[in-house]
Amino acid sequence: MCFQGNAWISSIVGVRGSDWILRTTASLAKRNDTGKINSSPKSVMQPIVRLQLGCNHTIPVPVSDPDKDDVRCRWAISNKAECGGICNSFKGAEMHERECTISYSAKHIGWYGVAVQIEDFNSTESLESLSSVPLQFLVVVFSSNTTCASKSTFVEPTRVDGSCIGIPFNTTYFDQIVSRSSSQTISIREIQTSSPQGMIKSGLDMYANREWYVNISWTPVIGQAGPNIFCYTALDSNEANSNKICVKLLVGVSPPDIIDVQPVGDIYPNHNKWTIIFDKQFERPNRTTFIYFKERDTDAVVHKVDISTSRNAQFPQGAIRKTLTVQTNFVFKEKNHYYVNLDPGAGRGKTDYCKVESPPIRSHTFWSFRIINKYKQYLY
Repeated sequence: MCFQGNAWISSIVGVRGSDWILRTTASLAKRNDTGKINSSPKSVMQPIVRLQLGCNHTIPVPVSDPDKDDVRCRWAISNKAECGGICNSFKGAEMHERECTISYSAKHIGWYGVAVQIEDFNSTESLESLSSVPLQFLVVVFSSNTTCASKSTFVEPTRVDGSCIGIPFNTTYFDQIVSRSSSQTISIREIQTSSPQGMIKSGLDMYANREWYVNISWTPVIGQAGPNIFCYTALDSNEANSNKICVKLLVGVSPPDIIDVQPVGDIYPNHNKWTIIFDKQFERPNRTTFIYFKERDTDAVVHKVDISTSRNAQFPQGAIRKTLTVQTNFVFKEKNHYYVNLDPGAGRGKTDYCKVESPPIRSHTFWSFRIINKYKQYLY
């Protein structure tokens, strides 16, 4: 299948003409391994990627595959009629096929066309692709008076790169994306998103000092079941982009939900056992994930434990246990009030495509407690 036209902008560096071609190949035969027709890989990519002059950049190409195949990316090839006038126009860029990333050292100002083919393979050893899907976008290299390291970042409660978020059928997914500028003199101008069809993004608004946010919501339909990719970047007032963050939205799968936490209410200063009960089986997180103990009046973190690596975090081993236990050696102050927060992904569901992460605890009241006089325990 091929689509072609002549609508490229005239200022692209190195093009042989304004014509464009998009070529897709796919097999409609049933696969031997799944018994179904192959599902081609998917990608979401913003149409324009902004790169600062004089900096080294990595451009991730976000990909997913409903069949959980091995997905690779390659440059589109002119002799296969895959890219029209922009074949080989992104000079100096290096494609990392297995990782689906592009490395580029930005040395010249201008607009560049990028033509990529995304292909799926039934194993990492296979050399014959099952299908090939085109992705074409623009890169603009611009000059800025900021350093390469001076770029905006994403902060809590924004989901981190690589998060796997489960969205059960007939529910709406809500989240918040917050970006912090690199200095007081720079503001966030836009939070750009590449999203599944139907996702709604609010207008940009102030969140805190140097921080701006948007709210997003999405009610997926049955046809969007399985993996979907959602990516975002922040554009600041100096026209510089943040690093791209991409998360996986797994439609039709419920995350491990927290149904109980202990203790709550009045406890003694040296209490050292904390339990979180989930509604289903779960696994230990594979990235840094903290449980935080915070003072209510100041919101200061007085103690935290990285449950992804700490031996004080006991994860269930049996087939039916659904309780996470955390041991602490911290002594709380008498008569003070505290609360517990938890990063997303403290428990990961045992799903095939990606390990769906448990929701965070960010409330001041959901898991709160008060420290009572230690001598009261000896009065009975």
